[in-house]
Amino acid sequence: MKVSKHNVPNYYDRNRLFNDAAEGLVQDIFQHQDVGSTGYINSRRASRYQQKGGPTTNTENADQDEELKDVLAHYDTSDLGEYERRVFFRIVLGNYHTIVLRGDMGSGKSASINRIIETLRRPRKEVCGLCRQCTPVVIKLDFNKGFEDDELDKLMREFRRRLYHQLRQELLDLFRKTALINLLRDEVLKKSSPYAEFGPFIDNYQNKAAWEEIPKNQRVEKLFQYVHEETKHGTENISMLMNLVHLTKSGLSADAGCLVLIFDNIDSVEAKAQHEILGKILSYQATAQVQALVALRRGTYTDFESGNVSYTFGTIDHTGPNIEDIILARLKYYAENWDSLPRVQAISKPAYRRAVKLRLDYLLENWDHPRRPIQRVAAICGSSIRMGLFMSERFFLNSAVPYDEKPKYPDDVVRAVLVSDSPNNEIAPDDHCIANLLLQNPAGDASLLNIRILQLVSEFENEKFGRSVRNLLEMLQEIGGWDTEDCREAFNYLLYLRRPLLWADNKTKYADLGKREMEDVLHITEAGRAYLNELPLDLVYIQEAALSVRWKDRYLPISVDYSKVIERFGVLRRFLEILAKQDYDQTLNLMHWLSKSEFSIRISPILFVNRIIAALGRSVLHILNPRVGTGELSGLKIDAMNELRAWYSIIEVWLGTEEELLGKAHYRLEQLRKEYHEKVHIN
Repeated sequence: MKVSKHNVPNYYDRNRLFNDAAEGLVQDIFQHQDVGSTGYINSRRASRYQQKGGPTTNTENADQDEELKDVLAHYDTSDLGEYERRVFFRIVLGNYHTIVLRGDMGSGKSASINRIIETLRRPRKEVCGLCRQCTPVVIKLDFNKGFEDDELDKLMREFRRRLYHQLRQELLDLFRKTALINLLRDEVLKKSSPYAEFGPFIDNYQNKAAWEEIPKNQRVEKLFQYVHEETKHGTENISMLMNLVHLTKSGLSADAGCLVLIFDNIDSVEAKAQHEILGKILSYQATAQVQALVALRRGTYTDFESGNVSYTFGTIDHTGPNIEDIILARLKYYAENWDSLPRVQAISKPAYRRAVKLRLDYLLENWDHPRRPIQRVAAICGSSIRMGLFMSERFFLNSAVPYDEKPKYPDDVVRAVLVSDSPNNEIAPDDHCIANLLLQNPAGDASLLNIRILQLVSEFENEKFGRSVRNLLEMLQEIGGWDTEDCREAFNYLLYLRRPLLWADNKTKYADLGKREMEDVLHITEAGRAYLNELPLDLVYIQEAALSVRWKDRYLPISVDYSKVIERFGVLRRFLEILAKQDYDQTLNLMHWLSKSEFSIRISPILFVNRIIAALGRSVLHILNPRVGTGELSGLKIDAMNELRAWYSIIEVWLGTEEELLGKAHYRLEQLRKEYHEKVHIN
């Protein structure tokens, strides 16, 4: 059964007209599809959850960055952050012609690429002498635009056609301005020429005097017409054009930053096409030998890296900026420019304008609050900036807080984000932004299955075998008795593309788990780590997650008065007791399986729910203990004291259970027990 909630503050009807009227303004504040009015914010060098180091063979070494600063003095990189400067250096002075920028979806790879392009195109402090003014050629293909066909052949033809026409336009201009056409003729006439493909064209101009009688621009036009016919107008193999790219770079003695190819959002096309396109890029690069930057999601990259043996390339991990920094910058921009912004004036009703400004000011005032809402919401999004900005709209547009009032507590704002704008004020099982770790689809029952999967994938971070679907299914069957279908549903829930907590190579869901799928390896995202390490310790999240699922325990109350905090904490405690018992049984099963397993699997069993009890028990103590206070006892004080005693009891029971089962007590739970003993009237 699902415990029904009474007296839940629900402002769906009250906020409805405001939400409709203010939606455009709120979207303009956060602008989740762009860098927005506040501009680009530099990326972090590493995730908060820095992955354990593993062996790498093709990752650029960043230790030389200080030395490179002197070499690159003629570039203007003054406003680049540490991470952006590293990417820039790898492009213009790196050991590899092709650099792969790998990162999570929505983490700002495209924004960082645009920043690098802008820096490459800036006037140089010094020019090499070949050009009066340096005008580097930067060609960018964005696979989010126009690559919509599902047929592999059509996608590949479109890729070649676009790349061909962009390159042709730039090369034609360079050949007209320089003596490259004469250099090509001289190179072709040499023995063992790397440009032999142009032999049939040069055969007609063996006589140098006859060659020079033709005006240079006509020679150039004839050459490019020849290339155009040979490549069937750019839709077939364009290696001939890549040879001209190589000639251009070597003939002009151009530095690496003068001709750069950018390939962004390749992972937006069909999986087979991604591999074909990446293979073509690397083969073209083997001929052209100019600098190229390729942006990929981690899943696409991992699959490609494992199957690629023909070409070498460098890699850089992209983690993106701190989401809270971006949110704060956009809130401040709107607060500081409020009276001059057209979007504000577009809201005709003054009360709605005041309401948006009231919430804006509240969020800024509570930026450093111990229970600060923005940082807690940002943690949910991992490294997805787009998700963080999209979810931040819920600070304003929701059904949990009156639109025209200041929230009473920061927790109210966090709850508003979790439940969004919904008539039932619960975490929806199909929410595009929030995952409920306690939800087991499709029945909606309470379960630790999602947490177990995240635990195992995280535990086996450096062991691919441990993270294989086959191994995970076997372990989950032994731990909790979950069958293949249960696990498939859970995998799909955690892989969901809009808010992925896990990723697998070129997978966003499993229709079934056949023989091929068994060999897939699952990886945890930064958001997945936040869900595993932070959200189970957040009182608001666990409370809302637990009240949004069905429970099978017959001793739970049928309903809870949501307006009474003591009653809410009582039901939450009973939820945790049920989960703690499941956790104990499953940990015991794991230990038994490990003792008889034929595989040498290293894993340290823990009682995970004890971590939740330790965190939430401290919140309960700090909220209820002041209500007991001193002086004469009232009914409310007695209820609060009894609830604190009940929490003390569950802490003692599960602290002792962990010590008995694992041979050591959980440190934080032990500290909390002492704190309860000091502050609560136990007897």
